[in-house]
Amino acid sequence: MQSAAAISFILDKLAHELSSSLTYHNLSHTERVIQHVSVIAEEEGVIGHQRDLLLVAAAYHDAGFIEVYV
Repeated sequence: MQSAAAISFILDKLAHELSSSLTYHNLSHTERVIQHVSVIAEEEGVIGHQRDLLLVAAAYHDAGFIEVYV
């Protein structure tokens, strides 16, 4: 898996396509989630492919807000 490319792709998409009216589920929120997941993974000894999957999931966790915000 090309996790860095997947993360870069969605961060760019979020930066350009998320509504500017979102005050919480925005790009900064997603970047903070990725950072926190990385720290937790390290503290828990999660490495390799499993860590990559966690970081990709963190990056994509609010991607649906590009299409709809309820």
